[in-house]
Amino acid sequence: FSGGTKVTENDNWQSAGNSGEVQSLLAPGAASESAILITLDPGAYTAVLSGAGGQTGIALIEIYEVN
Repeated sequence: FSGGTKVTENDNWQSAGNSGEVQSLLAPGAASESAILITLDPGAYTAVLSGAGGQTGIALIEIYEVN
């Protein structure tokens, strides 16, 4: 999110329009994992993580700068 505006979302990284780029950089180990590759303008952003179908569990969010 940027402020109250959703920038993007993803569930199952292979369904992303740029999944080929995701795969060439750092593909998740399972097709059911989420991955987002996006160019963002400078600013403050908030990542929100939720379980599919209301499930709960433990998760990890990693953010990388890719040149």
